Amino acid sequence: MSKKSRQKSSRTGSPKKRSRAPISIGWSGEKAFKKGDYQQAIKTWEPLLKDSSIKPSLKENIEKSLAEAYFRYGQHILFTETAKACELIQSAAQLRPEDPLYSYHAGLALHRYNKFEEAITWYREAMQRDPDYRRAYYPLALALAESGQDVSGDPVWNGLDEEQRTRLKELPGDDPVSQGLLSVSQGDWKKAEEMFTQGIQDQTMPPLARGLAHHYLGVTAIQQQNEQGALEHWQQARDCGLTTKANTHNLILLYLKRIEQALAAGNATEAASLITLYKESAPGAMPPDMEYTSQFTIGYNRALQGKWQEALEYWEPLKEIPGAQGRTAAANVAVAYEQLGELYEAAESWREFVRRRSKKESSDSWLPPEQVARLWSRIAVLYLQAGEPDEAAKTLQNALKYQPDDPTLLLAEAHCYIEQARYDAAENRVDKVLESSPQNGEALTLKATLAEIKPFWLAFLDDTIPGIEEWERVEQLDDETYAPIARQRLDELYEEDYKRKYSRGMDKAAAQAARKWLERDPQDQWRRARYVSSLIIAGKKKSEIEQEVDQIDLTNESALHQLIDACHIAEKDKEAKALIERADALNLLSPDFFTGVARCALRREQPQIAEAYIEEALRRAQDPEEIKHTKTNIGYIYMDNEREEQARACWESVLEEDRYFGPALQGVALFAAKEMEFKQARRYLTLAERWARENNDADLLASIEEGRRVIRQRQMLLWGY
Repeated sequence: MSKKSRQKSSRTGSPKKRSRAPISIGWSGEKAFKKGDYQQAIKTWEPLLKDSSIKPSLKENIEKSLAEAYFRYGQHILFTETAKACELIQSAAQLRPEDPLYSYHAGLALHRYNKFEEAITWYREAMQRDPDYRRAYYPLALALAESGQDVSGDPVWNGLDEEQRTRLKELPGDDPVSQGLLSVSQGDWKKAEEMFTQGIQDQTMPPLARGLAHHYLGVTAIQQQNEQGALEHWQQARDCGLTTKANTHNLILLYLKRIEQALAAGNATEAASLITLYKESAPGAMPPDMEYTSQFTIGYNRALQGKWQEALEYWEPLKEIPGAQGRTAAANVAVAYEQLGELYEAAESWREFVRRRSKKESSDSWLPPEQVARLWSRIAVLYLQAGEPDEAAKTLQNALKYQPDDPTLLLAEAHCYIEQARYDAAENRVDKVLESSPQNGEALTLKATLAEIKPFWLAFLDDTIPGIEEWERVEQLDDETYAPIARQRLDELYEEDYKRKYSRGMDKAAAQAARKWLERDPQDQWRRARYVSSLIIAGKKKSEIEQEVDQIDLTNESALHQLIDACHIAEKDKEAKALIERADALNLLSPDFFTGVARCALRREQPQIAEAYIEEALRRAQDPEEIKHTKTNIGYIYMDNEREEQARACWESVLEEDRYFGPALQGVALFAAKEMEFKQARRYLTLAERWARENNDADLLASIEEGRRVIRQRQMLLWGY
């Protein structure tokens, strides 16, 4: 039998399935919004407003969604990030110029922040958008009064009820806060605490009055050694708009004290939370050491939460600090960049960290040579992964000046040379390492990798696949760091070695190669079948072949198929028949088995053998459905082997029995397309698709789509496109 025939009997791979279309960006924002992640929804939707390709109707929906996201996120952070919350709610109002609700809430947010003039503007905007929007009347009147304006002369006065007008006219002298201040002046702190408590609970009091009450309640809390209570009251006083020097000073001192306590106790999470509150609530510079510690600690806390971008924003400025603090920050910045996948920036930061080390062994920033080598190696790997092999090579060459024999650096340099396709230089570095360390797993792995990388023509001339010997050395190390890849590569290389020898007609050598491949996994029925096939083709003794056949599960149709192919290649048709009888005695073979053998026989140009198996497949098909499928498969076998008329006859005979049988309809569609009858082909595919959907046949649906693509291509070629 010819080499061409041998090659045609190899297995065929299944077609790859198409990947699904990606989820739309807009849907991604909606998903984040439903989860309450308004910040992510905003990040997703904002760029879409600038996209000129989006239809106006869709853009309007995006504007509505984005406005609501601005509003909800603003409400969420209103009490912790008031200024940002005000900006967000105003953005919502600007996006939806017809909606009074957003304008009203923009006014409320600014009012809380004591931005009276801006609040008044937004309250009036809400009333302009809807003159009957009465919710805005009293807040507008209150803002006017608090800003020192005559509210009774404003048109909004007419929209207030008597109770609201009375409240605005009341003098503050008899209110709880004024009574509390009187008690303080009289030294009666107990009564003052009682009156201030009433004052903060009275929501009709102006925000500044409630803020003043909170301030004095903080003072009483300190007198009672309740630091947490004092901190909360002074913070709430500031939230109410109280910015007196006394309240601000108290906040700063107490926050710094609590931060120092948290850091000393090693509670980074609490420290980070306090530092964040300090920066938002207590303006004024921290002491330098505290500033560094605060930035570093908040970054560390964000990193623990997986918020690496935020951590980076805190750590990046700290790199500029001279000495150990800046160097430590550089290392943290490098780690953050790695986590974010920004590998070039990570390499640059690690390089800065290494360069800033001390050369004196007595220094705290001194690093031992082996650690320096590992760091340079790491930096080189990052440059490689960032697509900068030249920069990686320069890094290592600089390091090797100081440590020319360091194996870590030499192997890292070898990786760089491989990326640059400088294989001889890479092998030189690997060999240098193996001279001093013959059992170095990484070096042996690189050696094996390089053995496989050689000119195609040179590898093709070899009778043995390159790399096998080198990978065997890696496997013999019994090092689980490298052994798994060695085992995988050897499995693949032994199989490739067998196939090469088989295709070149080296029958005895192919049998030996198949034996080595089998020894790696004796339980693999497929491998054993290929080994027995090689024995049959090589003309080995019958006793030796039968001994191996006895170890094969003949009910495994895939393995049996290999044996039958080998028998027919070696023109041992009687032996093939005997094997089929043995298999049938164990379990009746399916029609698909015989059509599969027929397909391979036709490829080997053995039509008589193929027809015999086709007849047997038809004989074994029992029920009507199985008969239809078998006939259809036979049609495809004929079509694949350029026997179009026989193929069409098979499909038409199926359609005479069932005119809507999808697989056969697809077959006649392909035939019609080949005959340039495109309209007829498309009609057949439409009917086939209907059948596939009714029968949930996903594979057929994918095949139909591919068929349509082929038809379009043929039409374009025909029309000269």
